[in-house]
Amino acid sequence: MRRAVIGFIRSLGTTHPNSQVVLNNYIALLLDLGRTENEIKAQLLELVQWLHQNGSS
Repeated sequence: MRRAVIGFIRSLGTTHPNSQVVLNNYIALLLDLGRTENEIKAQLLELVQWLHQNGSS
């Protein structure tokens, strides 16, 4: 799922309104999977760092 989120955000850019929708849905999915708040924050931090290092629009 993370790869799909990265691909979507890279294609639209981080400032596109749908990118926020995708992130919100990703967070909801992680919650449904039983991830803790700290686990979700860690995964989002990794995602942001990856996008920063590898470029996004």
